[in-house]
Amino acid sequence: MKLGLLLSHDGPIGVWTPGCKAAVRLAVEQVNAGGGINGRPLDLVTGDAGASSLSAFDASRRMVIDDRVDAVVGLQPSNMRAAVERGLGGLVPYFYTAEWEGGRSAIGTAALGLTEAQSLRPGIARLAELRNARRFFFVGNDYLWPHVAYGMARSAVAAAGAQMVGSVFLPFGKPDHEALLARIEREKPDVVLVVMLGNDALDFNRAFGASGLARHVLRFCLALDETQLLGIGAENTENLWAAQSYFLSQSQDGRVDMVESYRERYDTRMPPPNHASINCYDAVHIAAGLARRTRFGDGAAMARRVGGRMTRDEAYALSDRKLNLNRVQLAEADGLSFVVRAEL
Repeated sequence: MKLGLLLSHDGPIGVWTPGCKAAVRLAVEQVNAGGGINGRPLDLVTGDAGASSLSAFDASRRMVIDDRVDAVVGLQPSNMRAAVERGLGGLVPYFYTAEWEGGRSAIGTAALGLTEAQSLRPGIARLAELRNARRFFFVGNDYLWPHVAYGMARSAVAAAGAQMVGSVFLPFGKPDHEALLARIEREKPDVVLVVMLGNDALDFNRAFGASGLARHVLRFCLALDETQLLGIGAENTENLWAAQSYFLSQSQDGRVDMVESYRERYDTRMPPPNHASINCYDAVHIAAGLARRTRFGDGAAMARRVGGRMTRDEAYALSDRKLNLNRVQLAEADGLSFVVRAEL
């Protein structure tokens, strides 16, 4: 059986690529050490999705037509997910591991990542309670996921008896935040909600910390982890919060073995495990479990079994390896690590 791994080597989410590759290789080794797929080895094929919908479409089409993979694991932003789905054409299952906006997926897509309904909505409510936050400002990249998140944030802020005092959507790769930071200072929010990807989140949070706003304005970020804290710098993480299904400082049931295996395999040569790499690791074991339950491990048959409405719970139930569907945690940065403050 051939498994395709589709990541981006550049663009805003390239920051997660090295760790995701490492986690997937570990999972493939574990599958093969356990007898493979019905006695056959699991072979890994890697591809670069690039940073555009066109490059993602081309890469996924090559995987399914030229490389003849039987399943694909991918970490793409929402604006590229649809292109991958078109490229695969429902011929093989697509295990989509990024945080996303929720809703219906294409036939054959199993979405394993968190949605803002699981992280943003309860996080806003908890911060309003813990920190008496009453004024919120929203900053996001200008594409589907942040726009949907903004709509949910507005309703969650209103439900908490608070006010949304402003919003800005930025194109990818915009490093100059001077005008935005000046506007945030004028609006005087208690919390800035940050729904930005990878390197863009790094740039914004570094600029925010350097501006001095972090001393009295809290940031609440989605899709942020310890890997990115290294890029943001300890001097810029004051009053920085995040909601995530996994934090390195919080060893949860079912993750200790994976983290120890990862450290034994790579030592310090790779970034530590984070939400993105763990989702990709899980996706390999879920794909292997699905293949074992499908006659001949046929990609088209697996895609039909996934259908278009497979839930995270249903996907995780396919794995033959015990995987923990982690609880969502709200955490506060302490230098270059996160300290969990509440369960959402």
